[in-house]
Amino acid sequence: MDVFAEAMAKAKHLVLYQSSMAGWEPPHASETVDDATRQTVLDRIMAALTYAGDVVELEGRFPKVRNHVEGQIQLEQELAAARLKWREEDELRRRWRNDTLEEHRHRDTPR
Repeated sequence: MDVFAEAMAKAKHLVLYQSSMAGWEPPHASETVDDATRQTVLDRIMAALTYAGDVVELEGRFPKVRNHVEGQIQLEQELAAARLKWREEDELRRRWRNDTLEEHRHRDTPR
């Protein structure tokens, strides 16, 4: 299971992102992981890091997905939605530029 963390400005300070705990890595990626299992894994990580002298903060909540495969699917769906939004925004910007250029052409054309 991947658990993403970020080092803070102070040495030995970490933030762990609970939302990154989607499930097991292959070959067990299709196995269901419940919140109790995630909590057990998190407790063990926290115990090891605090024993080593790190200060650990938790960020976010556990993901709603039940396994790594679902997490990957959800990520791909979110990425596809973002790409669609970017394409729509690019199209709007292109139309706006074309409309603006057309207005300038008409305004600057001698009569």
